[in-house]
Amino acid sequence: MDVLVKDNFLNSVDRVRTLGLNSEYACSEDVEDVGWKGYRSEELKIESINRSILNTVSQYYGLSGYYIRSYFHLTYERTKDTLSNFHVDKYHFDLPEYAGLIYLTPNPLKESGTTINSSTRITVENVYNRLVSYPGKLYHAPTDLFGDSKDNGRMTITFFIDPL
Repeated sequence: MDVLVKDNFLNSVDRVRTLGLNSEYACSEDVEDVGWKGYRSEELKIESINRSILNTVSQYYGLSGYYIRSYFHLTYERTKDTLSNFHVDKYHFDLPEYAGLIYLTPNPLKESGTTINSSTRITVENVYNRLVSYPGKLYHAPTDLFGDSKDNGRMTITFFIDPL
């Protein structure tokens, strides 16, 4: 399976996490027709982060002429309640050609990373400052959710990459 995993990705991860903690979020329950659950910020316009993600993913997959959209994303234990059967209904694919995330919660709950299903099933563990990227067509989901606030919930930068 063609999954990119890169540890210690952001140079200033603690500052980026602080930006995430201080960001405003929309709840998926309050927004019409979104394909995500939990809480999401406005699109991130931090050029240095977006460029670093795009360059890393483009180099790994051999891409040229692509653009990126990224967001802070929060989920909590209670986010599971927004699906009738979380452990089954959580799986989805993304329309963009590539997708991924950077984990931004220090000392996360074990087995709270990302599970990706293709011809095989792999689970990438949630490790602070780890980047994970994969083709958007692969079915994937958070392995598990945790926490009840910005401070202790599952925080990521979620990103999507498509051709220009």
